[in-house]
Amino acid sequence: MMIVLINIESKQWESWASIVSEYKHQPEIPLQSIVVHTQETTRVKYLMNILAAQQLPVMLVGPTGSGKSVLVKEKLTSVNRDEVVSVTINFNYYTDSRTLQV
Repeated sequence: MMIVLINIESKQWESWASIVSEYKHQPEIPLQSIVVHTQETTRVKYLMNILAAQQLPVMLVGPTGSGKSVLVKEKLTSVNRDEVVSVTINFNYYTDSRTLQV
């Protein structure tokens, strides 16, 4: 995937590594809730934010454990609750349309 992006303000090429948010440990947060962002998650968040700002649909696809749900939940917690309503429905291998409608 892309290794650089264009900084809109400076109009210069910039490495994704330069915009990855620094991890600061907070002992009160449960281990399973900790998110350490990488260049890849930063790229996905960046593109997801651009698409969402244009009111375009976003679909994340990837293997189990790649962080898709975490990134979407993080995005949904940052939106205005007066403008966006969300519901989380967990799917797995055994989920079919009949199970979903019950």
